[in-house]
Amino acid sequence: MNASAKRGLGSQELLAIPRAELLQLCAVDDELFNRTFFPKTFRQPSPPFHQEIYSLLNGQHRLLNIQVFRDGAKTTILRSFAAKRIAYGLAHTILYIGKSEGHAIRSVKWLRNQVEHNRAYRETFQLRKGKKWQDIEAEIWHGTDEYPIWIMAMGITGSVRGINQDDFRPDLIIIDDVIDDENASTAEQRLKIENLILGALKESLAPASEAPHAKIVMLQTPLNKEDASCKALDDGEWTSAVFGCWTKRTANLPLNKQESSWEVRYPSETLRAQKEAAIARNKLSVFLREKECRLTSPETSAFNIDWLQYYELAPEHMTKVVAVDPVPPPTEKQIAKGLRGKDYEVFAAVGMYKGNFYLLEYEANRGHEPDWSIATFFTFGIKWRPRTFVVETTAYQKTLAWIFKKAMKVRRQYYVIKEFDDRRSKYDRIVDGLSGPAFNRTLFVRPTQFDFIEQFTNYPDVSHDDIIEAVSVAVSELDMTLRAPDDNDDAWSNIVKAEEDIPALVMISGAP
Repeated sequence: MNASAKRGLGSQELLAIPRAELLQLCAVDDELFNRTFFPKTFRQPSPPFHQEIYSLLNGQHRLLNIQVFRDGAKTTILRSFAAKRIAYGLAHTILYIGKSEGHAIRSVKWLRNQVEHNRAYRETFQLRKGKKWQDIEAEIWHGTDEYPIWIMAMGITGSVRGINQDDFRPDLIIIDDVIDDENASTAEQRLKIENLILGALKESLAPASEAPHAKIVMLQTPLNKEDASCKALDDGEWTSAVFGCWTKRTANLPLNKQESSWEVRYPSETLRAQKEAAIARNKLSVFLREKECRLTSPETSAFNIDWLQYYELAPEHMTKVVAVDPVPPPTEKQIAKGLRGKDYEVFAAVGMYKGNFYLLEYEANRGHEPDWSIATFFTFGIKWRPRTFVVETTAYQKTLAWIFKKAMKVRRQYYVIKEFDDRRSKYDRIVDGLSGPAFNRTLFVRPTQFDFIEQFTNYPDVSHDDIIEAVSVAVSELDMTLRAPDDNDDAWSNIVKAEEDIPALVMISGAP
């Protein structure tokens, strides 16, 4: 009888199998191990994604980061994994980390209860209590090999450095959903937890030369793009995986086609209804975070992505402006860091025709390079023939307008430059400039203008807002000065006449 067939037997029937055979079967089959020795905990069949998680846990991964949706049985999986490492003598010192000491103690207490009261587990693997048997620290003797296994409970903010029991550093560190709304709420707190997990705890792990199977396993529902779990996703030292509430095959399909990854416990119809309710309450981002392990916050965005209109070819005879969002020269410190985190200087060309605004083009360059600025200035001037260049002249930025004027004298090629000194906050400038046209469905972009679309969708939760700011300045300039021109206005007629030789473009609407 193979292992799969034996999963259908009751725990008493399984225990009737010769001990040596049962141990071999359970060593390679986690569900069989769990349902044999912990039938009260594992009352329902395990979903397929649990088997994937166990496969990762049992693999040769020294640092393992697994994101699992809320109520995906993270704690239960980690408890059974620790119980199996104890049963087969694969650990000497286990450090259990919870978001508080109390949370870690509950898992250690569960393991102690199995040794103390679970006869099948205790006798099959010949386990017994040691001299120390406390909530925060317990000694388990593994009778087969006659050596002690220590389990310790700590909160994530406890003293996690320098752990050493009987001359053994931890060879299994379990980090059980330690990031919560409180310690992920500020950048300072997130950095503190990140340094503890990716720094102190990692350095506390027994070296591979001494303990080849030593590992850190972190199971977490992500809460912030800057939390430790999300940082580990991009860290080459960590092996990471993500498991949401939908099967991987259907996760990106329309809602009515998405299927639960744990159908027995969370039926698909129930999950779909929960998601529909979240959308109706304008709390979709909460569902995406908690159930799909996707971090996004459209509810806090200043704009709605549905407001954007799309075009491929713009209409003829547009009036155009180019806005320039300058950036001060980099400091020596920023240069030393390779301009990491430095803002971009952006040129954005926007056209207006019959009340509609068209984002024609933008160019961005990290940091301040006068040669690039001058070259891009004349390139946009020749290509788009704007009515004016709008350049911010707050503080250092005034220098850029002076550079452009000097360059025009040298080249004898002139454009109108409008300087503005807007002391409002950047957020107010962007929202005031774009919210009206966007809400009224008069803001058109090209489907390929991904950077702007991303900033528009997520603003203000963006790393850089230089492109969207330049576009907002251009839209504001057009909106204020050219919304209702007089047909007999000579200036207007001259602008239109000057643009007649630009190749005709035809606008099309509709999403990409």
